[in-house]
Amino acid sequence: MYKTLPKNGQSSVDAATAQYALNRFFMQRYSWRVRGLAPTGTAWGENTSLLVVEGRMPRRIRDYFQDRAFHRGMAQQDLAVLAATIELFILDDAKEQSRSAYKVLGLDPDEKISWNNTLDVVSVYTTCYDSGINVSEVPSEQWWRQTITEDFAAWRSKVTSWIKASPFPDLESYSFSQVQAVLLVFREAQRQIIDELSHTTKDRLLTFE
Repeated sequence: MYKTLPKNGQSSVDAATAQYALNRFFMQRYSWRVRGLAPTGTAWGENTSLLVVEGRMPRRIRDYFQDRAFHRGMAQQDLAVLAATIELFILDDAKEQSRSAYKVLGLDPDEKISWNNTLDVVSVYTTCYDSGINVSEVPSEQWWRQTITEDFAAWRSKVTSWIKASPFPDLESYSFSQVQAVLLVFREAQRQIIDELSHTTKDRLLTFE
């Protein structure tokens, strides 16, 4: 993709192009709309939070990317390293959300949990994900159960199918890393749904004259 992007005199891309490229990368790879990358009504590159995770970067690294993005331009290697950095922090945040799901249920993420507890943890994570709720802000299990608008029995059936589709379908107990494998199945299922919807929408748009 980098070869086709417009470049400056130093064969680098400016902030607007970098924002567009990063947004396209995460949409195509994960179907993620990353806050700070996705357009919000302003022109590409006007959003100074282009680095997305700049608050978690060491100062020297943040200053380097800021200088490249908004002054000198970003070379292909710069863009690749920035994409990998953003990806790493986002996946790390997903793990923290998982740990919060454990805490909502009064469970210890450092200990193995039963099948039923795994079902509950994955249910907390996925229903919050689906509803756009930050799991770390869920005050209690009771609040979570009262907030769910979906048919809970039907949702647990979906969760069971994600566990069965994971590399660990029938364990008596699950470690934190094994629960992450189940959540990876869920995220891949979500990505496929979004891909199918986008292709359907694209096909419908192409029928318009």
